[in-house]
Amino acid sequence: METLKPEISVVNRNGLQYIKKQGKLIQYNPWLGNHFGFIYDTMMKHEVFPKTFGGSIEKHYSILNRLLSDVHQQHVLELATGTGSVIQFLANDNQYTGVDVSPDLLKRAGKRLRSSGFTETKLYIVSADDLPFQDQQFDLCLCILALNFFTTAEAVIKEVKRVLIPTGSFICCVPIPERNRLNKMINGTLYPEKELRRLCQNYNLSMQSYPDENGPLLYFKAENHA
Repeated sequence: METLKPEISVVNRNGLQYIKKQGKLIQYNPWLGNHFGFIYDTMMKHEVFPKTFGGSIEKHYSILNRLLSDVHQQHVLELATGTGSVIQFLANDNQYTGVDVSPDLLKRAGKRLRSSGFTETKLYIVSADDLPFQDQQFDLCLCILALNFFTTAEAVIKEVKRVLIPTGSFICCVPIPERNRLNKMINGTLYPEKELRRLCQNYNLSMQSYPDENGPLLYFKAENHA
């Protein structure tokens, strides 16, 4: 499994890894709180995708299935794991590490991952812009429907670059303003595709966007270069 930075220690609570720095337990305030995970999937399926995005969650999973169809026996990091929707598009022979700031969501993700046959998993209560892992740990990093929620996309992309192996890849799905044709209020900060490309280039990540359209969503891959 992944190696942590020397100054980091962890406390395992009910299968979740809590981070300690200088003996202090790090905790967060999730935007949904810690007790609303039960509505998350229903909200995504019946509210966010059809009404806010004007898109299809079924198409979303189909696109990701295609993009990740050849990912097997790799060490995969997912930022903002949520309730574990990754089981819909990632093969269970991969070694999976998930991070999120919500214990409630991660508990649900852990159950789904185990019931879907993922045998090598670790789930951490951490923020994606301050990862506890040492450099060059992961073959692939995923960030699905979450990049707009972090404090800055640049801080996250900088961390992605740091923890990817030299030949690693970053696959991301995020709403962008130029595809928000319904002019709906979408939470978080929406970055234009041109800005996302610039941020990736700043950290020597070669970005390729996919032609698939699903409401305001952009699907892209950024390959690492040493």
